[in-house]
Amino acid sequence: MRACLVALLLAAAVSACSTRAENQQAKMIVRSLQASDVKVGPGDEVKDGQTVTIDYTVWLYDSQDPGRKGRRLDSTLDRHAPVTFRLGAGQMIPAFDMGIPGMRVGGTRELWVPPSLGFGSKGNGPIPPDATLVYDIILRSAKE
Repeated sequence: MRACLVALLLAAAVSACSTRAENQQAKMIVRSLQASDVKVGPGDEVKDGQTVTIDYTVWLYDSQDPGRKGRRLDSTLDRHAPVTFRLGAGQMIPAFDMGIPGMRVGGTRELWVPPSLGFGSKGNGPIPPDATLVYDIILRSAKE
């Protein structure tokens, strides 16, 4: 009887620890830029100073969602209007200047963007203040 009680208490303790760890993981926020290639493109690798054309889709970061993508906020794909800018010149959010170099033309990269590298405390249009964002970036072209 005593052995069963000890086993039951041990199982409850292990369960409580894993639940606490899962809750902490779910509440984590992105504190620095995270980038991962979803698809490596067949084209040339881009670098600072080049003029790039991209399509993007942006979501609010949601730690409760398995893909971490919450509400969809905007997409150049919906408007059929890719964005062109000089990489590294501060023409877009800092996360783009930091997270796009090294991509290959034709590739797709996911960026997890903390507020400090996105729109900060001001927000922008549908993007609320202090929002952590998830971007899917498709690199269409790059020119010197």
